[in-house]
Amino acid sequence: MVDDIYKNHICSDTRHTDLNKVLQKTIAQRSFSEWSMGVVSAKEIGSLMSLSISEIVRIMVVEEAKSKPLSLGVVGFISIYNQMRKSPYK
Repeated sequence: MVDDIYKNHICSDTRHTDLNKVLQKTIAQRSFSEWSMGVVSAKEIGSLMSLSISEIVRIMVVEEAKSKPLSLGVVGFISIYNQMRKSPYK
């Protein structure tokens, strides 16, 4: 599934150039098993393609916050993210 998304969406998107796959392997278990993950359909991915990465991350964090309390790591990330958004050095 990840390979399909990479081949059919990322590689074919002209915004991405000089792609270099660093690592590809099958894993025995998840590294962050406490993180919730779900399947996102190609249609859902397509609806986000016009958004910036920062907007996609913001949407994901908001959705995660609706489902459960935020961890300290996520709270820290949001704080840094908000500071970066206000930075004049974009």
